[in-house]
Amino acid sequence: MEEIKYRKEDEMKDSGIQWLGKIPKQWEEKKLRYISSIETGNKDTQDKVDDGIYPFFVRSDTVESINSYSYNGEAILTAGDGVGVGKVFHYIKGKFAFHQRVYKLSDFKKVKGKYLYYYVSENFHKEVLKLSAKSTVDSLRRPMFSNFIIAHPKELEQQKIANFLDIKTSQFDSIILKKEKLIEKLEEAKKSLISELVTGKVKIVDGEMVERKPEEMKDSGIEWLGMIPKDWKTTKIKNNTYVKGRIGWQGLRSDEFIDEGPYLVTGTDFENNNINWDRCYHVSEKRYKEAPSIHLKNGDLLITKDGSIGKLAIVENCPEKATLNSGIFVTRCTNNEYLTKYMFYLLSSKVFDTYIDIKSTGSTIQHLYQHTFVNFKYTIPYIKEQQVIVEFLNKKIEIIDLLITKTKTQIQKLKEAKQSLISEVVTGKIDLRDWEIREEDVV
Repeated sequence: MEEIKYRKEDEMKDSGIQWLGKIPKQWEEKKLRYISSIETGNKDTQDKVDDGIYPFFVRSDTVESINSYSYNGEAILTAGDGVGVGKVFHYIKGKFAFHQRVYKLSDFKKVKGKYLYYYVSENFHKEVLKLSAKSTVDSLRRPMFSNFIIAHPKELEQQKIANFLDIKTSQFDSIILKKEKLIEKLEEAKKSLISELVTGKVKIVDGEMVERKPEEMKDSGIEWLGMIPKDWKTTKIKNNTYVKGRIGWQGLRSDEFIDEGPYLVTGTDFENNNINWDRCYHVSEKRYKEAPSIHLKNGDLLITKDGSIGKLAIVENCPEKATLNSGIFVTRCTNNEYLTKYMFYLLSSKVFDTYIDIKSTGSTIQHLYQHTFVNFKYTIPYIKEQQVIVEFLNKKIEIIDLLITKTKTQIQKLKEAKQSLISEVVTGKIDLRDWEIREEDVV
């Protein structure tokens, strides 16, 4: 592995910019408007098409497509408002279109486009946060962008920096991608394991999974279940489960959220299939009391019904007063026919996913309707076997989840190392003047 060379202290000067710190003495500093044109697009999100010919840059990291182009050349694009402000940057050479609230940098003067891309994508959010009292910024105004200071060396060194970072970031991205695929495989393995057990395809014998024999099975007559054990029953959610959500007229506005009072649970408060109470908003006593049907208690199972549908959380350590925001159902067993954790696993399985896919065919709206949910047909064993299944899954899932958590931590550290490398290179802390591309770097 090649040794990274850092510049000596006496080769550096103070940039005069707090977040930038020291830069090489030979480097220049210019405002962005002097080295690049800055323009916004003329398209709207509704102009996107499926399988379009050209990339269409909108206000997020997702690149859409379109059948006409607005520009042909080298450019950097970034969101002018929305969640991507100061954080999402795209680099492109070729034909593309861009949204009316997306800024395009092009026609570069004495600066290489790829160098500028790395510089702004790493540093611009620091300037944005400096100019704002908030941790996030709603919109990017042209003066904020055009007056942004770009520190840069001569173009030859810029090109070396761009080449170096192309190689190194590609290496980081390759490792990160492999780890992300590992997580996908682990999540799939977890879901498959759960599905095999909650449909009775396998049983637990002396702590081991054993496939049931054909003579132990019967046809459920249900599309998403297939064959099930002969001694298991089929039922629907509505036959044994209390299901309630916040109804329309009880809808809460964000300006009603307060710092103290009864807890208000939203889907974003779900964390590792539990509720992070410290993250919850609060509501007034009046708002809490007007919806007694969704007051929470320990043992309740919550499921999201909007956006990312099917996220689950079991209520534990419930405060004395807690309620739901829109977008969530509270469920609880009404006849002791199932264990809450068993239902949790059932709703985590491919069986439930398949049911939702079948019922939502042809719909573009991501929403779990109550009538769809309560009519979900499933199969269930007696409580004693449920307990065996739950205990087995608890142990197996814990092992898989630990590996997923470990892999996610590794990914986060890799991303931090990648960003740190970019930062040190584009601010001149790392000296690349003598660096040359080696054959092993590009294999």
